[in-house]
Amino acid sequence: METPDTTPSAGWKSLVLSLLFWPSLGGAAALTALLVLSPRLVENESLQVRFERNAARLTEAEHETRHLAQVVQALRNDPDFIARVTTSELSALPRGAVQVSVDSSLEFDARAPAAVAAPERMIGSPPGVVALLEAFSRPGPVRWRCMTSVVVLTLLAFCCLNEDFFQGSVRGSLRSLHRLLGGRYAPSTDAKSV
Repeated sequence: METPDTTPSAGWKSLVLSLLFWPSLGGAAALTALLVLSPRLVENESLQVRFERNAARLTEAEHETRHLAQVVQALRNDPDFIARVTTSELSALPRGAVQVSVDSSLEFDARAPAAVAAPERMIGSPPGVVALLEAFSRPGPVRWRCMTSVVVLTLLAFCCLNEDFFQGSVRGSLRSLHRLLGGRYAPSTDAKSV
């Protein structure tokens, strides 16, 4: 049984390996989370935009409904309003009145609702974030590179960033890694035939 190396250089080497291990493992976890969550985030973003547009349309429809209810109420109860609408619609003028032609944008139409300024707000996330999430959610080179990076960072963290990896030569460590992976995933020779 080997005794652990207690020289000061071994302590620094262990600290450096530990400081490299955790960021590489954390990076692999963050990239995995990005790959898994990006399709859901893109879908959520599109649903949020649709929801906000539908909410704006609903607010406009409610405003128009209130306005039309006021017009109906005025047509039933307000003789002055009825006279103005009649004058506007039928071009009927009271005695002694003179009609002046004006631009259509200046004409009064009591039946049309007053324009209501929509509140200024940004719908959805910033376009750059959405484009980045869409790139990670679609099959393509960006997603492929991200998956490759996850595999490389995970292998780096667990296979290379440990003290046993540097005990022998790097070439010998790579050879033992190849044997380990080859033995793990090699087809079984004692499989029973049916």
